[in-house]
Parts: sequence; C-alpha cells; structure tokens
Amino acid sequence: MTIGAANLLTANQRMHHHERARIVRILRRAAADAAASQGAPRLERAHIVVHVAWPDRRRRDAHNLYVTAKACIDGLVDYGLIPDDDDTHLIGPDFRVDPELSGIRRATRLTFHIKEVP
Repeated sequence: MTIGAANLLTANQRMHHHERARIVRILRRAAADAAASQGAPRLERAHIVVHVAWPDRRRRDAHNLYVTAKACIDGLVDYGLIPDDDDTHLIGPDFRVDPELSGIRRATRLTFHIKEVP
C-alpha cells in the first residue's frame, strides 16, 4: 500500500480524535480492499512483517508508523485474513526499512509480508 502523507498516523502526532478516526477508516478500508483484490487466503495464525519505504533518505523511526500499521491490520481482520489481531492469531507486526525502495517514491509505502504460522 502506498500511503500519502495526509493519511499517515504516527505515534508522535497530536490530532483531533474525529480526524484520526476518519484516517483510520480510510486505512482499514484500503487494507481490506487490497487483501480482497489479491484474493488473500483465510489464515488461523500469521506473522506480519511491515517493510517501510520512505519518500526520501532522511533518518526516521519505522516503528513510529505502528499506528498506521495497526489500522491496516484491523482492515485485514475486517477482511477475514485472520480471526482477530490478538496474541493467539498474530505475531508482530515487526518493522523493517526497505533500503532499496526508500528515497525513490513520492509517498511512504508500507508492504505487509504475511506468513502463515502453524
């Protein structure tokens, strides 16, 4: 998913709760639609690694995007990828910076690598 700066939620932001809820709805819907368009399978348990590609080469903290990733994972639950995002169904999300794609995009990109866990 490519996410424009206006729809990024970070741990450091201070915004009105109505605005945050609006963005969360957008992210949840986008993640559910992305999973549906790819025909993602239903899993009982999964490990999710989020690869972050920044629009520039500035130094950043990928884990600050946890709030954005959480909204997207909630969208994956809405789709039915996993039954819930509790500890029994989800490992992660773990964050990694994608150095190959960082600095060459116009927006921040989050790529969710989802692996089924027995």
